[in-house]
Amino acid sequence: MFRLLAIIGIIATIIVLIAPAGAKVYTVDDDWAGADFSSVWGAVDYVNTQEENNVTLRVHAGWYNETSVVEWPMSIIGNGSDETIVRGYDNDATFDVDADEVRIEHMNVSRMDDDEVALQLRGQGINVTNCSISGKDDEIVNCWGVDYLTMDNCTFDHGEEGIRLWRSKEVAIKECSFVNISRAGIRLFEVRRSHFLNSTFDGNGFMIHGTEPSHHRSHVIDNCTIDGDPIVYHARKHGITVLGSAGQLILGDCTDVTVDGFSSDAGSIGIMVSGCTNTSIVDSSITASYTDVYISDSTWCNVSESQMTSASIGVTIRDSHNCTVQNITLNGTIWGTGVYILEHCWNNVIADSTFASVYSGVDTNGNGTLVRNCSVAWGRYGVRIEETRGALVTGCNISRVDRGIRIDESRLNRIENCSVHHCSEYGIGVDDSDNTTIVYNEFFMNDGPSVYINYPLGMHFIHHNNFHNGSGSGNMTHDETSYSVWDDGVSEGNHFSDWNGSGPYTIGGPGGREDRYPLGSPVDNDAPEKVPEFGVLISVCLVAFAVLLIRRRRVR
Repeated sequence: MFRLLAIIGIIATIIVLIAPAGAKVYTVDDDWAGADFSSVWGAVDYVNTQEENNVTLRVHAGWYNETSVVEWPMSIIGNGSDETIVRGYDNDATFDVDADEVRIEHMNVSRMDDDEVALQLRGQGINVTNCSISGKDDEIVNCWGVDYLTMDNCTFDHGEEGIRLWRSKEVAIKECSFVNISRAGIRLFEVRRSHFLNSTFDGNGFMIHGTEPSHHRSHVIDNCTIDGDPIVYHARKHGITVLGSAGQLILGDCTDVTVDGFSSDAGSIGIMVSGCTNTSIVDSSITASYTDVYISDSTWCNVSESQMTSASIGVTIRDSHNCTVQNITLNGTIWGTGVYILEHCWNNVIADSTFASVYSGVDTNGNGTLVRNCSVAWGRYGVRIEETRGALVTGCNISRVDRGIRIDESRLNRIENCSVHHCSEYGIGVDDSDNTTIVYNEFFMNDGPSVYINYPLGMHFIHHNNFHNGSGSGNMTHDETSYSVWDDGVSEGNHFSDWNGSGPYTIGGPGGREDRYPLGSPVDNDAPEKVPEFGVLISVCLVAFAVLLIRRRRVR
């Protein structure tokens, strides 16, 4: 009798675990086999329309190539991640969950293509347990405004990011593993009070972003590792010094922190600086697969005297200002970038640094960026300035790249005191931009034009530069504008090694521009701290005044 009661108790426990009390259970089997539905989509859609409470879908073993939109609370439980396989396709998530209190358990959720994610979650109180979840080239799981989410004992495989969380809170990720992720296992945007416990990361870790201090400091990251090395998380620390090594170091909402002699070579991001002020990273050695140092939502941070080797980016700066990267050395790959300054940045400085074998030495979208005394050799770009205002590139040596300096969709930028040489396509290229100043630079041995301006509506100022014959054929200059000024507007222009010594110098290209005052001798490239543009401004004002007089006369 006792044995019978024990068996009944075990059976009752299993029933409780599989389906909530009073639940309505529907079965799904791709072979039918007496099941209620042959597709997960059909069963989910039925429950959505019937709006029954406490519903469980019991999905038998099989391959289900379909997508489902979950709009009503329900439990979807498979036979195990090796037996129940649901694969999504086209432009829909495999499971698009837009309901509260949804459970997904014991199945494999994957993608057949890279157009969408495996799981799209937007409800509250969602639980994903004992699942294998895989993607393609984007994030695997995307969560928007999900509170009280639990993901337990799951594997996330193959994607740019494992889990992307947006504006969520009270999230618990535990006993999970992240493998074959190229950028970040978990990426947080404005997330509060979340717990990440006892999880392993294979070559990837965390990225954290936010607009408030609580987005950076209110998390618990405990007993998590990257390739066996610990993930170290310091939140709301002041005046500490961090030494040693780790798979990843995360600083959240810290002030006056020094990272000294630190080393990391296990993760996609070596050091994550999130919402910090006055943080210094000095004398460190970092090798990461995505970016060595990632600075986000921070101010007055400094990276200096450090050695970096990244497959992608040395230092990334995002949503930050008044940060400095100086005296660093990066030997990357031909697809890497030395320093990448993203949107919503201003007044950041890259100085006295050396970048070799990179796709781009410095790539900036941040206003007021200063690139000073840097050396870039071998790669695609020396410096790229895109959608930027007020950047200054000064005292740099750029050589043996395809394109020395590229300025695109930008205004009021200045290039001075630079040496740009041995570039295969052009020295400085200006496209879809306005009000660029190019002064006191040295150009030589470039195969294409040393200055190439490819935007007919822009006005640019180019003077006191030395143009020497290139190693290739064609003009040393190319200008398609009708407004650029190739001299100082008063008495001095540029030095051209092929000038015949008499009259203006004709600039190549359809703009019809000319240097009215070419210089017979090379210019001393030590430019004054502030190069006077009074002659240029006077010329522009006189032209504008003349046009105004002509219009007034026509009106009369």
